[in-house]
Amino acid sequence: MLTNVRLSSAATFAPVKLSPAQLPDLFKGDQLVVTGRYTGSGEVEANSPAFANGREQTFNYKVKFNDSSNDYVARLWATRRVGFLLDEIRIHGETNELRDEATDLARRFG
Repeated sequence: MLTNVRLSSAATFAPVKLSPAQLPDLFKGDQLVVTGRYTGSGEVEANSPAFANGREQTFNYKVKFNDSSNDYVARLWATRRVGFLLDEIRIHGETNELRDEATDLARRFG
């Protein structure tokens, strides 16, 4: 249904270490969950341009950050990030940087 899915946002919002790093194609009934760290706060408009039936379409979403009722999100991000880092270690071999980041995240987020 959607190909070449991307994520963009206003200049006041800067996401980093997104997971998945490259967004997959989406099929009918699929759901996409993107986690990441960010700088900035408040409500921002996120845009997700993608191709549907050969034409580019943009989907707009209002996203609110720093909502204390969403404390589980940081742990979800950390869990996915550690999984990504462990995959990188398995595929490319262990480096101090990968090991240290995975260890630090595991300790901080349980």
